[in-house]
Amino acid sequence: MQINIFLFLGILILIISIIIGLKNIYHNKRAENKNIINHEEENKKDNNYDYDLIIVGAGLSGLTAAYEANKLTNNNIKILILEASSTYGGNSINEIDGINILLNEKRNDESIIKDNFSIYYNDSFEFGQYLGETDLLTKLVNKSQELVDLIFNDLNCKDLKIVKSEGSRYPRTFISNTSNTTTGKYLSDKLYNKLKKINSTKILFNSHFTDLLINSDHTIVQGVKYTLNNSINNISEIKNISVKSKSVILCTGGYGSDFYSNESILNESLVQLYYFPTFLTKFTRGEGIKIARNKGAELIYQRYGEIYPTCFVNLNDRFNRHKIIASDKFRELGGIIINKRGKRFCDEMGTRRYVGQNILKNCDIVTDPKIIKQYEAFMIINSAIKKEYGEDEINKYINDGFLIKYNSFEEFAKDMNISEYFDNIKKSINNYNEGSEKKYDQFGKRNFPYKFKLKGKIYVAIVTPCTFHTLGGVRVTDEGEIINTKGRIIDGLFAAGQIIGGIHGTMALQGNILTQSVVFGRIAAESAVDYIKEG
Repeated sequence: MQINIFLFLGILILIISIIIGLKNIYHNKRAENKNIINHEEENKKDNNYDYDLIIVGAGLSGLTAAYEANKLTNNNIKILILEASSTYGGNSINEIDGINILLNEKRNDESIIKDNFSIYYNDSFEFGQYLGETDLLTKLVNKSQELVDLIFNDLNCKDLKIVKSEGSRYPRTFISNTSNTTTGKYLSDKLYNKLKKINSTKILFNSHFTDLLINSDHTIVQGVKYTLNNSINNISEIKNISVKSKSVILCTGGYGSDFYSNESILNESLVQLYYFPTFLTKFTRGEGIKIARNKGAELIYQRYGEIYPTCFVNLNDRFNRHKIIASDKFRELGGIIINKRGKRFCDEMGTRRYVGQNILKNCDIVTDPKIIKQYEAFMIINSAIKKEYGEDEINKYINDGFLIKYNSFEEFAKDMNISEYFDNIKKSINNYNEGSEKKYDQFGKRNFPYKFKLKGKIYVAIVTPCTFHTLGGVRVTDEGEIINTKGRIIDGLFAAGQIIGGIHGTMALQGNILTQSVVFGRIAAESAVDYIKEG
């Protein structure tokens, strides 16, 4: 009997051991399967989102995208806009050119417009030296026609006038008719005032975009990471935040101020502009482009960029890398440019490219210890030009230290320590006035609005070329979808504005930068909304 009990207990222990072993095998196998399922699920879209759409950048393209997304959904969309600076508008508010719109109908203030798609397209393609992504340029030109309804009806923009810009055969550029307000600021104000009334759209300023939330094989974007800089009682607090969304539109701009980081795109691809000052904001560092590249996005045309020929140099802060533009208007009204040896060297009314290249060729480099190179020239206007430009505006430039008033050219030469070249200055002025009589001079200039007197009030600015637009960026489809280096669309990730590469070739037709912002802002919004609806 005792033996039977021991036998029974032994059999029971064996059975229990077998059951435990089978259970462990089952759980281990289940865990392996669970890991496989989790890995596969990682590549699927997560349905737990904080927002439907995140827009990075509150410049003109970002504001346009937010407005359009709301319009397409009857405001039934939850949007977060992240902006690194403390205000909206980005570089758009400083964009001195207008916005190009293709008009091919009769307007109240115009005769029949002769412009058409082919003319506008060819103007743009020729200006960019026949380089660029032709599908994107085609989309820009075609879709510009739709901006009539947006700008003049939806936004009720009444303070715009149409002009013919450099490179365009017909008037198609609308510019702000409001004093001291650029076209970019005018449009940004209109859009922002619309958006701030929509409760489901939130704008966070001082929010620095740091990364994309993306699946393991970099094919589906699921949100963003950013830092929020809060200042309470003069104490700065930085929070690191991750936010999930169904789609993301990058509107982070170009890289014209990208001389602060070790991964500078300027230093990598456009080193000739790396040492230049810029008129762009300090936030134009190409961070959106770099983050997209780190997630597999393909970059194109990043070795192309533009300089603006005349930006003010303030002698009280000579080597500040962020300058203010001395607009084309100074030259269009008859301002002249001489170098530090007192010589004119170009037709001041030539194209920006021509004037800029001649300043680089004929003017001295001034270098500071930080290796900033400035090719400095003197831009000079007289009292007649001051009056036509606007007394108040010129006086403001004088008060801000950008223009200096002199009673004669001799006084100017003495103050700037170039008296040894005064004979050259006299010769330059006399030749200019002779050209004014003949309506032609040695530089091919034919328009001389005003003569200059050697003894008489003049207003002088030191000017230098600055980085203006950068033309490289991420590769996109003509629907604004970002493409990776394998030629595949990154799902849920879109782009608008100057983060897009290849639209303009080597140089943007005047007015096309703002057109790009608005057209592709609308396109990206439409694509993002469609993507969200697809689930």
